[in-house]
Amino acid sequence: MRCELTNLFFPALKFDPVHCDSIVLLIKGANKFDLNKELFVNGKSTPFSILKQTGPDLWLLAGKEPFEPWENVVAFEAGVNRLSELRIYPSFKKDPRKLQGPDRHPLTGRPTESKTLALQFIKNSLNSSKHSSFSGIFYPAYDLDHHTYRLPSWTWCSAEAIKDLLEEYRISSEKPFLSLAESSTQNLLKFQVKDGEEQGGFMVRWDYWEDSPIGIVPWLAPNDSAFIGSYALLPMYVETGNKVYLESAIQIGEWIIRRGIDQNGRIYGGFRLDTKTWEKDWLYVDAGFTMTIFYGLWKVTHDERWRHYLRLITEDFINRFFSPKGYFYARWESPNFLRKIIFTRGQAWALDGIIAAYLGLKDPRYIETALHCSRFLTDRQKQDGSWNYHRNPPVGPCSKAIPILAYHFLRLYRICGDKSLYQAARRSLDWCEKNQYRGSDPRALGGIHGQNEEGCIVGVRGVDNIFTYANAYYVMALNLWNEI
Repeated sequence: MRCELTNLFFPALKFDPVHCDSIVLLIKGANKFDLNKELFVNGKSTPFSILKQTGPDLWLLAGKEPFEPWENVVAFEAGVNRLSELRIYPSFKKDPRKLQGPDRHPLTGRPTESKTLALQFIKNSLNSSKHSSFSGIFYPAYDLDHHTYRLPSWTWCSAEAIKDLLEEYRISSEKPFLSLAESSTQNLLKFQVKDGEEQGGFMVRWDYWEDSPIGIVPWLAPNDSAFIGSYALLPMYVETGNKVYLESAIQIGEWIIRRGIDQNGRIYGGFRLDTKTWEKDWLYVDAGFTMTIFYGLWKVTHDERWRHYLRLITEDFINRFFSPKGYFYARWESPNFLRKIIFTRGQAWALDGIIAAYLGLKDPRYIETALHCSRFLTDRQKQDGSWNYHRNPPVGPCSKAIPILAYHFLRLYRICGDKSLYQAARRSLDWCEKNQYRGSDPRALGGIHGQNEEGCIVGVRGVDNIFTYANAYYVMALNLWNEI
């Protein structure tokens, strides 16, 4: 029987557990453990030894594989009566406080201006642990309830932070913004497949599925890979002229065309690295931002094939997801099932791609679709400027969707001049400022936070959370507001 224990983080200590030599696992409820079976930590087979077993309680020592400072996944095969609890303890050969070193950019003061605070949160979110598999890119999420970073494996979330840093460099000419954008992009490129059938795709996240033989599902996903291309690689190429970034973005587009869509432009869910198989029978609304890379590649290269696929994918996406009532459905499943819940952030991701399609193709149907969806949302915006995570049922504000929608509303206002979009964006920005953390936790300082059903997504639902890309969209919306 496979047992999987997810989202395990070190107990609260007076120091950050940046690195340890090994971990001790106390498994309560395990009846026996077969020494011939494998133990996986974060998807990698890990050597272990049994320290002791007392009745159903088992103590294991595991080591030599990277343990993330804030989040870990353990999977093993064992006979289990009832797996009631697992505790994880770091094991050090030396005093960890002497090994620690600087883990993150320290705060140099306590700025009070909202944009400065938001930028500081982004910079503080850089994963600076030399021992992490994801060192040098940004932690996507911060859990305010447990005071820990979350989801280090969600590499795609770093892209918007990189775009924001480049925009700040353009505005201020301050070299540290460019340097941080370049170094984090170089580290992000380590997750791109360099050869074989899946060349061009990015490892974009881990999911924790029970059927995984290694405990995690590392994904090569067309939509999230496209997001990296659109918001990290192409902006880096435009700013620096370094063709490495352009070539990597082109490889993403070619991989999606070759492997990630069908002949009608339907995007596939993704390629599982644990089983080497494609998931083709479902798709979420966040596939909407896949279109943006094809617009970006056409804009940079003027190659008409990118516009051909931009139209093909956009047509399929709208036909598959858009309701005549003015919103996009949350999920499609083969052959014809639609999850009709109104997922607020999904509307923002759909607008991302539909606006890009209009800019690339100038098809009036696309701008009408974007405006129809936007008016559906503005009609339902709460008085404080927010939207719930779900429209049906309402389950708390979505701190991730609110700044993204503000940004896209301002983009649409610049295209069509609809003042209701301008006003809705202002209300959203006001909500973001009022919900910017200014408490005593230095890592959280400046982060736009909210508590809803979803929380930090994977295994830690319902917590008060901050997402790095939400801060990046907030800053970009403020910049766009000032331009308008």
